[in-house]
Amino acid sequence: AVVGAGPAGLACAHRLAMLGNDVEIFESHAKPGGLNEYGIAKYKLTDDYAQREVEFLLEIGGIQLHYGKTLGENLQLQDLQKKYAAVFLGIGLGASRALGLTGEDAPGLLPAVDYIAELRQAQDLTSLPVPRRALVIGAGNTAMDVLRTAKRLGAEPTCYYRRSHKEAPARSEELKHAEQEEMNWRWLSNPVEFIVDEDNFVKQIKCERMTLSEPDETGRQKPVPTGEFFIEDCDTVVMALGCSVNPIIPSTDAEICTNKWGVIVVDTNTSETSKKGVFAAGDAITGGSTVIQAMGQAKKAASAIHEYLMQKVNRDVTATKKATIE
Repeated sequence: AVVGAGPAGLACAHRLAMLGNDVEIFESHAKPGGLNEYGIAKYKLTDDYAQREVEFLLEIGGIQLHYGKTLGENLQLQDLQKKYAAVFLGIGLGASRALGLTGEDAPGLLPAVDYIAELRQAQDLTSLPVPRRALVIGAGNTAMDVLRTAKRLGAEPTCYYRRSHKEAPARSEELKHAEQEEMNWRWLSNPVEFIVDEDNFVKQIKCERMTLSEPDETGRQKPVPTGEFFIEDCDTVVMALGCSVNPIIPSTDAEICTNKWGVIVVDTNTSETSKKGVFAAGDAITGGSTVIQAMGQAKKAASAIHEYLMQKVNRDVTATKKATIE
């Protein structure tokens, strides 16, 4: 049983099927693909690429998909272990991180993953409302996706980041491409409040200007408040602060060890968790990785699962022969 039809789950399932195993995948969404289907800017993966990739993987045979199945709700790990010889967890990350500021729950503020997912699933982009002044909080790869997407839709996007351009976590290529499209940048700007209008809809952002400290022993400089503030108007604020670790395992199965951040701990050689017969890879064991990394880990896990299954079969065969002789 494979939980999650994202890059990790699909890669694991395909490798297991290639090795001759029957696999069933359980996915919470209505479509497979995970990040490739819901979380990458539409201009990057065009022409229904994610679904065509899934169709290609399924052509190998031996893989069955089940949708609307969410671990901890209508799908329980204990039940999977009773029915299947092994379980692979490719559950991905959890909810988007928040800042915990005043006004953050107002209409007009939304997580970057929700913004991108809505655009990717829209059949008619002209039917979507386009903000004139779209603010993006964060400077990672997803933030660059949001900025460039909003620009393509006709908005005037502005990026806010509490550190400088040099410390931006986005890949250099992503940042360079966004800069070439002439975004507005507010480096060393830390949001402290979202101001709403009479209808409780976000209308302004209040930020504190920051400066950088002296480098610490690792060479990293920390943002330091200056006590100087500024306010700017906006129509929409997209929070691109990354996602937290999926809490479903720590909250539903105490037998599976996690570290202090809630990341699943696995054997580095076999990808097996502390619960025998349960394996994991991808974001569930890293707290955030690239698609390529997740797929590589999943393929490694699949090989270990296959070996585990073969050992199990050999034990069963040996036990059967012994019982027959006796």
